[in-house]
Amino acid sequence: VFVNVCGEMLSDGQLNWGRVVSLFAFGSALAQHFHTSPQLSHLVPTVTKLLAEFVSLRLTPWIVKQGGW
Repeated sequence: VFVNVCGEMLSDGQLNWGRVVSLFAFGSALAQHFHTSPQLSHLVPTVTKLLAEFVSLRLTPWIVKQGGW
C-alpha cells in the first residue's frame, strides 16, 4: 500500500522538489505513527526500506538530472 500511495503521488508525471519532499514527509509521518503504536512499531524499518527503494528506483534519475540534492 505504501508504494502504491507513493506511486499515485507521482502518477501524473509532474515530478518536482515539492513532491519529493512530500514523499519523505509521508514516509516520516507513517513511520512516526507506527513507532507510537506498540502493535505496529515493528513496521518502521519496513517503511524506511520501502521509501529508500522507491527513491532509488523512481526518483534517482530525476534527482541526478536536476544536479543532485
